[in-house]
Amino acid sequence: MGDTSYFSTLLSKLSTRYNLGSIFLIARSLPSKPSPQSSELSEVIGTLEINDFDFERNQTSTLPAPKLPSFGARRKLYLGDLAVKGTMRRKGVASCLLNVVEGIAKANDYKEIYLHVDRDQQHLLPFYRRNGYHVREYCDASALFTEHHLQSPARNYLLLCKSEDYSHFYYT
Repeated sequence: MGDTSYFSTLLSKLSTRYNLGSIFLIARSLPSKPSPQSSELSEVIGTLEINDFDFERNQTSTLPAPKLPSFGARRKLYLGDLAVKGTMRRKGVASCLLNVVEGIAKANDYKEIYLHVDRDQQHLLPFYRRNGYHVREYCDASALFTEHHLQSPARNYLLLCKSEDYSHFYYT
């Protein structure tokens, strides 16, 4: 699928999730001739979905959740659908989107940021490690969250986390 159809499909999917409480970051290119009078729309070059998971209420904003035991910090953000246009990769777009999320997390007292990587996409791990994310071993609670949120077995994914304090993690 080409970048244009991929982003069209992704933006359509994201618009349905917006109504379910997700927040989206959209990176756009600069117009070719920026000016106050220009009505030229800049091109979408990257997207990222942000969702909170509140373990006190045991629910996500996007999906009704079964009662899930907690893991890690109570206040955490979950990232999904980080996508960057092929011609814009390795130019800092994804890192910029992650930096914006970290600012949002810090400003709103979120202690951890989570995301999943398909096991067949492990080539992405160096990028996430450079941005401070670490693979977190699954415990029963995080495996339940993964399977509920992604509607697929946890064994298909790696769970990554960035935290203010990694010392509170426990592994099972």
